[in-house]
Amino acid sequence: MTLFGPHPNHPELRVVLALILCKVVQYVYRLAFHPVAKFPGPKLSAVSNLYGGYYDIVRPGQYCKKFAEFHDQYGSHFSMAVSKPAKQRRDMLQPYFSKAAIQRLEPLIKGKVSRFLALMCEAGTHGRSVNLSYAYRCLSIDVITDYCFQKPFEALESEDFKDPFAHAFFILTEFVRFEKYFPKTTAFTHKLITRLPRSIARRMSSELNTIQALQDVSLHLLYLSH
Repeated sequence: MTLFGPHPNHPELRVVLALILCKVVQYVYRLAFHPVAKFPGPKLSAVSNLYGGYYDIVRPGQYCKKFAEFHDQYGSHFSMAVSKPAKQRRDMLQPYFSKAAIQRLEPLIKGKVSRFLALMCEAGTHGRSVNLSYAYRCLSIDVITDYCFQKPFEALESEDFKDPFAHAFFILTEFVRFEKYFPKTTAFTHKLITRLPRSIARRMSSELNTIQALQDVSLHLLYLSH
């Protein structure tokens, strides 16, 4: 009986072996024949983007520090695996975050920061403590929504910066870390969340209900902006 010969009683074994073989071929191609294979770099990173997933998910905030180590170890040019969805997303968003686009955004950012500082001064005058994590979160979401929809969520104006949409937005950004490395799984989860009846989502979690509301508001603002 050969490795890939007939397995009438275990056809699933052939599928598993075929998948393993495809992965082995893919890894060999990336290590030896890919156009950037000639550049130095960590071999695990060249084989799979899950190398970066470990530092983004298990040890969040540490991946950027690894780049400094790579630069010292391999020089200014080193190769790393980049997933196709990540590259497509980067290419699509690139025009919105070019140097010229950011310069056009400067007056908007200055306006939001000025309002943020005014609120900080007001809190200090009245002796109120401020949760800076919430405050910066509200500042960020007002800049983002104003830029994306030409209409901010006015999260900075919420009491004690406890804006539910800002909190839901923060949860979604945490979710993006997983989407980068497990796109199919997170796409399925996203569909499940959006299709849940509101009554069930409300009972399951207030955050889940707010995320659904945030998506509705975002779609409405996107429709109005066009």
